[in-house]
Amino acid sequence: MKIMIKKILSAFAIALFATMPVSAQNNSRENFNPEEMVERMAENLAKSMDLKDDAETKFIELYKNYQTEKMNITRDLNGDKKDKAPNFKKLSDEEAQKYIDAYFANEQAQLELDKTYYAKFKEILTPSQCARVFVSKRGMPNNRTNMNRNRPNRNSG
Repeated sequence: MKIMIKKILSAFAIALFATMPVSAQNNSRENFNPEEMVERMAENLAKSMDLKDDAETKFIELYKNYQTEKMNITRDLNGDKKDKAPNFKKLSDEEAQKYIDAYFANEQAQLELDKTYYAKFKEILTPSQCARVFVSKRGMPNNRTNMNRNRPNRNSG
């Protein structure tokens, strides 16, 4: 009898643990809030840099503003499209040229934003700490457009 109960409890535990990641993934996608994500990123980065109270508060507010503006620039390029990149094989030359021009304008706007905020971050952070804001561990600029740039376009067939 004890063995039977152990087997039932074991099967129940396995089923429970097997379904937990699936439900956690669904909830995280449904409850995705970019502002909360940026807030957590700012707090984690501030903690990892051991900032003092006043500097930490200034940093978090500045970082949130920076990331919000950065997301707005990316949103301006992508609009409300679900597919971020067009199917390049189906673009006319004129459409491709417009896309390229918009892409370069977006990259320029991001660069200008980075330079503007670098000057602001320098007022409260050391150069080493600033590098952590603008450069990822791989040495690539710390933004989504650059991380996604080398991903294959699934729409290009």
